[in-house]
Amino acid sequence: MLAALPLWMAKLIRWHYVENKIAVCFTEGMVFGVALETLLRKDMILWEETWSSVPSVLRALSSALCARTKDEGLLRVPGNKHKIEALCQLIERQWYEDRSSVEAALRRATGHDLAAVFKRLLRSLPQPPLTQELMRLFYHTYCRVLNLLVLLLPSEQRATLREILRLVREIVAMSDTNKMSEHNVAMIIAPALFPPSLLIKQSDSLETQLATAANSCHVTEALMRWCDRLWTVPSSCLLASQRKPPQHRRNHHT
Repeated sequence: MLAALPLWMAKLIRWHYVENKIAVCFTEGMVFGVALETLLRKDMILWEETWSSVPSVLRALSSALCARTKDEGLLRVPGNKHKIEALCQLIERQWYEDRSSVEAALRRATGHDLAAVFKRLLRSLPQPPLTQELMRLFYHTYCRVLNLLVLLLPSEQRATLREILRLVREIVAMSDTNKMSEHNVAMIIAPALFPPSLLIKQSDSLETQLATAANSCHVTEALMRWCDRLWTVPSSCLLASQRKPPQHRRNHHT
């Protein structure tokens, strides 16, 4: 049935099926499948890192990827399966034992292998960056209201979302070299922000699944495009909060 669809539609459906299957397979370990707040707590206990609300392992992967933004097909090209598995196992076993050696391995890894590990870590989170409580509101929200929803996110979710958007925007900025447009990147990142397992039912028709995948991609593009405006309270809201409520006249009876 997918063969009868336009190529971009078939890719969208296929990616959502694959990421849904991957997300369900993860169980909690030392790093993968662990909640953001737990990872942050470990960072604070082991290294007294209280200056960032983004877990250290996510920051390290993002930093390593920022140095590979010129790689053609970054995020899209799958990488080497065996090297990806080895890198995931190294992070899982050694991140809290020998962080410096893992960081060195990340610097040596190819961009495509790093991207696969980064996506896997995001999709293994028990709570998506947009949270289960707010994700559907994001999914149904018009672009200019996204700012207010972002401000409602817990600090660790909001900071992690900001790190993700900062990274993908740097990748898109190099699109002339890496051939990754805003739409291409959004299509790949969307399943991490809008897990198909939480949005798509097995009983949904192909048209419904396609519409869900397409809208997830659309909202992800909007988040990327409006990234610079998402993190502060809109001036209109500040002005509204400063207005004095109207004073009601009292009726004086004689």
